Amino acid sequence: MGKMFSQAFFIVNLLLILGAFFIWKRMRHRLLKTQISTKKIFMYNGHHFNAYEVLGLEPGCNKKMIENKRLEIENLDSSDKPFLEAALMALKK
Repeated sequence: MGKMFSQAFFIVNLLLILGAFFIWKRMRHRLLKTQISTKKIFMYNGHHFNAYEVLGLEPGCNKKMIENKRLEIENLDSSDKPFLEAALMALKK
């Protein structure tokens, strides 16, 4: 009984430690990714622009927000459409 309890205790602790490690690793990756992707600079008509600012998006926003913005731009009938599409292309790279 004592040996089985200690083995179960070991396995439960091991799973908790591994779970905590993978959660930490995922959070670290997300933090680093957000810190890195705060600016996406692209060139249009000889000038540099930040794609997030042009599109009115928060730096490091999720892909769904970018997709929603793409759908908005698709429905535009404006001379700014090529400029906004260039900003979207910068975010996809």
